[in-house]
Amino acid sequence: MSSGEGIPDDGVMSATSALTRVPTAQPALETSLVEARDLTRIWGKGDAAQIGIEGVDLDITAGEVVAVIGPSGSGKSTLGALIAGIDNPTSGSLIVAGTRIDRMKTDKLAAWRGGNVGIVFQDFHLLPTLTAVENVELALDLGSDVSRRRRRKMALAALDQVGLQHHARKLPAQMSGGEQQRVGIARATVTESALIVADEPTGALDQANGHAVFELLTGLARTGTTVVFITHDLNLAGAADRVVSMIDGRIESVTHQEVTS
Repeated sequence: MSSGEGIPDDGVMSATSALTRVPTAQPALETSLVEARDLTRIWGKGDAAQIGIEGVDLDITAGEVVAVIGPSGSGKSTLGALIAGIDNPTSGSLIVAGTRIDRMKTDKLAAWRGGNVGIVFQDFHLLPTLTAVENVELALDLGSDVSRRRRRKMALAALDQVGLQHHARKLPAQMSGGEQQRVGIARATVTESALIVADEPTGALDQANGHAVFELLTGLARTGTTVVFITHDLNLAGAADRVVSMIDGRIESVTHQEVTS
C-alpha cells in the first residue's frame, strides 16, 4: 500500500496542483499481469445484439499504471469490468494474475475477484448504514478466514494510508465526496491485491478532490501494484505509463508515455 503521508485532512489538494508521473516500481523482469486475446463481449443475439467490445488484444505489465480512455459507448468500462472479473466475456481468452478467468463460473469468479482485485467505483458503492471502517472490512469478509480483530486492525491501517483513520467511525453521509472515495480506495487496497481497477474514480468529484484521489491511486504503483483506470479526463490519462484509447468497442491506439523522475 502507499503511504498516506502528506495527504491533507480534508482530502483536498490545491486545484492548481499539477499532476505528476512518478516512475513505477518495475520488476526486474517484466511480467504480464493481464493478457487479453481476441476478447469480445456481446449482449443479445441477431439484430438485437449489442457489442460492448470486440477483438481486443491487450497486455498489461505488473506494476504499470494504465489509463483506458474513449468516448461514451467506446467499450472502456466493459473492458474494465472484464479485467476486474465483474463480468464474463462472450469469447476470447483473459488471463489475470496467472488465472484464466474467462472460463470461470460466476460463483468462482466472485471468490477469485475478492482475493485478487481491488475495485474503485465512480459512485463509491459504500453501504450507507455502515461506518467507514466497517465498509473497508467488507472486502475482508468475503471468503476470508481472518479474525474479526485482525480485520479491524487491517481496515484501520488501510484508512490511515489514505489519511482517514480519524473518520473511521463516521457514516458515508457524514463525509465529503472526496473522503468517501478515499474510503473506497482503502477498501480496494486492504486485501493488498496485485491489481486495482478503477472505473471513472474521479468522475463524481471536483477537480481538487479528483486530483487527490488520482494521486493516491497512482501512488500504489510505486510499490508494485498494477493500476488500471477508466477515465474521460485526458489530463489524468496523461499521468499514466500507458494510454489505451478505445472507440466502437475496439482499441484504436496504445500510447507509451515517458516517465521522468
